[in-house]
Amino acid sequence: MKNFNFKSILPHGIAVVIFLVIAVVYCLPVFQGMVVSQHDMLGTRGMTQQSIEYFEKYGTYPLWTNSMFSGMPTFQILFGAKYNIGIGWMHSLFTLWLPSPASLFFLSCISFYILSQVLKLNPWIGVLGALSYSFASYNAIITVVGHVTKFATMGYAPMVLAGIILLMQRKY
Repeated sequence: MKNFNFKSILPHGIAVVIFLVIAVVYCLPVFQGMVVSQHDMLGTRGMTQQSIEYFEKYGTYPLWTNSMFSGMPTFQILFGAKYNIGIGWMHSLFTLWLPSPASLFFLSCISFYILSQVLKLNPWIGVLGALSYSFASYNAIITVVGHVTKFATMGYAPMVLAGIILLMQRKY
């Protein structure tokens, strides 16, 4: 068996540590117990109240709610899962169980870094690109207003693109 070359993964390990430290420092108030008052998240609590009350009374989530836009399907705003493991658990794994929004900044850094490595960029250029992508002013703005699912989607997008590129190159 050949010896594993730890020197080859050192830049990637350093990159992950850089992303983690910067995300934690940038979102330090979250680790001190402070919470960003996100308007859309507060609105969502009000919009889901009818469905939560229905669930408490009948044990299942309704398929329709009248509390938003004169009525709409509830799976758009609230969805109950029957299993403990799933997409939410995988998201927590990718984000190292960091609290939001630090988790989203870390996720978008990691995701963009993976794309940069699939594109065979220098790791340090990948770190710079990942930080630029993650900490762009738009991401801070959507975090403050509560568009966390939009930020999560934007965080996963580079990783999905990297996967598509690998598939097109037949690197399964």
